[in-house]
Amino acid sequence: MTKSLSMFTLVGTYVPLVLIGCTLFFLVVWYRFISSTVTFLTFWILTNVMVLGLKSVLKEPRPSQSTVYVVSACQYGMPSGHAANCLFCTTFIQLAWNQPTWTLAYFGLSLLSMIQRYVDREHSMLQLVVGAGIGMVMGWCAVRRIKFTLQPEVEVA
Repeated sequence: MTKSLSMFTLVGTYVPLVLIGCTLFFLVVWYRFISSTVTFLTFWILTNVMVLGLKSVLKEPRPSQSTVYVVSACQYGMPSGHAANCLFCTTFIQLAWNQPTWTLAYFGLSLLSMIQRYVDREHSMLQLVVGAGIGMVMGWCAVRRIKFTLQPEVEVA
């Protein structure tokens, strides 16, 4: 399968950044929840440290090695960082605000990103599922941390 920089590939690749940016916008600009923003960023960093650590330990290759040129933990596929970041944001938004419209939008974009990663052979299904699981658990942990330490800034659903 040859790689081309299609619109599908570009959109799927940058969805995690869009979701992180939207979540930060909601936290900082829309709601002005500064302490929740710090917690969100802390758990987002922890999510990425966990993903990179697991990649370094597991060293499971991607389905297609032809698209990764950097020699680092990122060259490995298990777990998917895109899936972890997308589902981290989606879970955070759902549990923090319980707004079905935003949750559906976040989930749709997350699914689009994961489909792109699978179709372009950047990740196997298992790598995506494990990454998504990490993201959901870390999103849940972030909201629980906010609920128990920063009330009533965010009312957890």
